[in-house]
Amino acid sequence: MKRASSSKRTPGLAVVALSTLGAVVVLGLFRWELRNIQKCNWLISRAANLEMQILHKESLQFAGMARHEHLVAKCIEDVHVSSLFKWHWGKTQAEKVVYLAAIAAWLVQLWIATHRPFNAA
Repeated sequence: MKRASSSKRTPGLAVVALSTLGAVVVLGLFRWELRNIQKCNWLISRAANLEMQILHKESLQFAGMARHEHLVAKCIEDVHVSSLFKWHWGKTQAEKVVYLAAIAAWLVQLWIATHRPFNAA
């Protein structure tokens, strides 16, 4: 049986390291995006409150975009990002799916690299 040269096969350690790095980077981007969503919800609710308090009208640009729980939030930490498994699918839910799928893709490679022996052929 003839052995393949080491330059023609991917070293398992490199695949594990790159897969782990890829998953960590995408996970970091996902958390960052969730914080950005939270900030957007907070700013939209502040704009809606300004419309209602200063212009004394409730049906202007931002009022329809802000949820009631965001309007009454006292600080940004009181604004909660919606969960992934709600029925309404908008930009926020789509971003969650994209990031989770990217993380899963990296973790599948990691699993394959750690659980499948490398063939010398």
